[in-house]
Amino acid sequence: MNLFAPISSWWRALAHRSKTDSDVEDELQFHIDVHANQLIDSGIVPAEAMRQAKVEFGRVDVQKEKYGAAIGLRPLYEIGGDIRYGIRSLYRHPWISVAASFRLLLVSARPRRCLTSSIRRCFIRFRMQMSTAL
Repeated sequence: MNLFAPISSWWRALAHRSKTDSDVEDELQFHIDVHANQLIDSGIVPAEAMRQAKVEFGRVDVQKEKYGAAIGLRPLYEIGGDIRYGIRSLYRHPWISVAASFRLLLVSARPRRCLTSSIRRCFIRFRMQMSTAL
């Protein structure tokens, strides 16, 4: 298996999402039509055959979601949505974003000290709980 094949399919699906969706929709419609023709050949009325084929295949949008999940696009779409939400939040509430960034700056400036004090506090609480339990 080619290592770059999944990466190229992800890139195509992300860069050209509407084209990918329309291609998947066309493919599903083709399979529904073929199945409906098979049902018509077996003696079912055309309108009933099309309805039955659609019922058996399920809704097209659900199948598109399953396709995206099968090739691993769902996490990428969710990350993209989270990034867009973060950018909107930065725009709407800039002071909260400044405060959060400042807090991250403080924590990253002294990670060892913060981590050590957090561990020490947890250990003291645990020791106190154990002594009261006995």
